[in-house]
Amino acid sequence: MPRKNTHTSKTAIAFFESPSCDKRRKRAVRSFHAWLRRKRIPLAKLSCEHIEAYLRRPVRREIKKSSRKRLYSDLKPYLQWLNAEKRLSFTPKGKRTPLPVPRPAMDFIDTLRPVKKRATCLEYSCRLRAFHRWLSSENLSLCDIDRNHIERWLQHLSSRGLSVTTRRHTIFNLKVYLEWLFEKEFIDADPRELLRSTDMPKKPQYLPRPFPPEADKELQKRLAAGDDIHRKALLLMRKTGLRIGELLRLTPNCLEKDHLDNAFLKVPLGKLDNERLVPLDEDTRILLESLQRQCPKDAEFLLLPDRSRSSLQTTLYKTLKNIAKDLDTHGPAVSHRLRHTYATELINAGMNPIGIMRLLGHNCIQMTMRYAALTQITVARDYHAALAKIESRYQPSLQTVKEPDPERMLLDT
Repeated sequence: MPRKNTHTSKTAIAFFESPSCDKRRKRAVRSFHAWLRRKRIPLAKLSCEHIEAYLRRPVRREIKKSSRKRLYSDLKPYLQWLNAEKRLSFTPKGKRTPLPVPRPAMDFIDTLRPVKKRATCLEYSCRLRAFHRWLSSENLSLCDIDRNHIERWLQHLSSRGLSVTTRRHTIFNLKVYLEWLFEKEFIDADPRELLRSTDMPKKPQYLPRPFPPEADKELQKRLAAGDDIHRKALLLMRKTGLRIGELLRLTPNCLEKDHLDNAFLKVPLGKLDNERLVPLDEDTRILLESLQRQCPKDAEFLLLPDRSRSSLQTTLYKTLKNIAKDLDTHGPAVSHRLRHTYATELINAGMNPIGIMRLLGHNCIQMTMRYAALTQITVARDYHAALAKIESRYQPSLQTVKEPDPERMLLDT
């Protein structure tokens, strides 16, 4: 017989009887009431500040923003039930109704749909909606904006604490939108004067993040041990430089061979809309064939999730984190670092950067060099090789001096 939980309040027990209450919500409500008891806060004196404090630190440490959102999503039905029962002195926050996108912005986004991805159009919609919301808060009209208004908007954008990359994308989206408005004569101001090139924040240059050689060697050894499909999938990422999204979209017939029996991995359309063939060595080919044998014949993808594609991605993240938890990886062990390690290994082995760019599926060499890091051993080796060439170039050549011929000298005179 299960033990009765004597710490659950009568109010929570009444909520548990509602048909919309599942196990996750019950767990969230129990955790919330335990926090209230620790803080000695009665339910009648509950406030919005208390809820925000609980969401930041429900236990003895702060939780991540994503976990905070999930926790509030589980707790929100209980707060709404308390409000309906008139047991709260405030109205809990509900889902904010998004401001409708104005007609000019909708017409502009419609022009993008034939040539842009759905995600790109949603990105424009979100950022232009936020821009028009700011215009409404400032009591400004779209046709009256000038440089001073744009400068105030840039200050507002900076005060939101957004990353430099997000701000750059937002400014670029608005610049394209203003150019379209100017072309359609919705605004009179020149967009080149409204948004200048100097308004774009400088993009930070981050170093590549490959795993250290010792940690990478041990990590590959651990991934190769056992017959777990998730370990094999992560090892395939390390051997081929795949993105996590490309790995999840691999088809069962992704192994191809040419007329010389060389094996290649066919990578499907991914982030940059390009297919590519990645050559495989013998060990990687055997690894891929073992994954194909574990895949059902009628499967759509090479890796089948337990519940959903997102759950499979989460399982891969957790598997890599657990395997590398006791290794000195010089940072968090995330799957994308396998791709950085793959590129770094190739460039330090002397492979042409253009070839590495093709293997990674990049469109420009600058993006590839952000992934590949030259080790100090490689730099020292190339440096001494260059010094040797310089010395040989400037070393004076020794010429043999012939002795004078007396008879020839007499004839010349």
